[in-house]
Parts: sequence; C-alpha cells; structure tokens
Amino acid sequence: MELNINSKYPSVSDLRKVTQVKIPKFAFEYLDGGCNEDVNLDKNRSDPRKIELMSHYLSKFDQAEMKTTLFGHTYGVTFGFAPSD
Repeated sequence: MELNINSKYPSVSDLRKVTQVKIPKFAFEYLDGGCNEDVNLDKNRSDPRKIELMSHYLSKFDQAEMKTTLFGHTYGVTFGFAPSD
C-alpha cells in the first residue's frame, strides 16, 4: 500500500484550517462537531491514540551473515573499493 502525503498539510489541524475556509460554515460546524454527536468525534480522537508502534531494532538477532558473492566467487566478508582523491 502506497501512502500519499500532501506536504501542504502536515497535520490534521493544518487541514482543518483550510477546510474551515473552503466549505460552508454550517457544513464545517456539523462535521467538526462530530455530526451532532460527540460519540463519533470522541472515537475519531481516541481510537488512533490506542495504536502503539513497536520498534524491532533492539530485538535479538544472532544470524548475521557477512558473506558476499561477486563474479561467482564467495567471500567471507563484504568489501568494497572506492576512488580516492
């Protein structure tokens, strides 16, 4: 799934400000107020806060493989060459 992010609106509050200007006042107030029921508005704010992202970069990993194959020959460790000044 590709995530398309519009850099003009880095946060919901930025998008809200633009929306407030672009749609009729009665429609904005209806939508901004949670469609007359704060239940939906509360869910829209609380449910995403329940999501917790967990990193795995500190998990145990003991199967590192340093071998590399180049032109049909396998080397015990990776290596490289770069031009120098």
